[in-house]
Amino acid sequence: MFVKEKQIRFQHCDPAGIVFYPHYFVLFHELMEDWFNEGIGESYAGFVKQRGMGLPMVKVECEFLSPNSIGDTLALDLTVKRIGRQLDHARRAWPDAREGIAAGDAHRGARIAKESQAGARSG
Repeated sequence: MFVKEKQIRFQHCDPAGIVFYPHYFVLFHELMEDWFNEGIGESYAGFVKQRGMGLPMVKVECEFLSPNSIGDTLALDLTVKRIGRQLDHARRAWPDAREGIAAGDAHRGARIAKESQAGARSG
């Protein structure tokens, strides 16, 4: 499991002072890029630019249990479920002191090179 803390910033919030819901999906994508860069040690930018590959979301589910606001810290985690023709993984967001602020799963379709399959590991 790869875990990364993210702080909720002003830019994530709407005029009501809570996270505008699409920003959770941006945070989930950032988590996947961080996993690439830090968890498996491969540049996601290089993966996209040099290899011409990417990991688009093909299925996303999210349940909003209570809102987050500026200053909250989320502990995001990513778990690789399976590597094959597609990379399946789940990501969840949990706040620092209260469980269950937002929970989400995303499944990504991917073209993974053979050398990437052999080196995949969670951080």
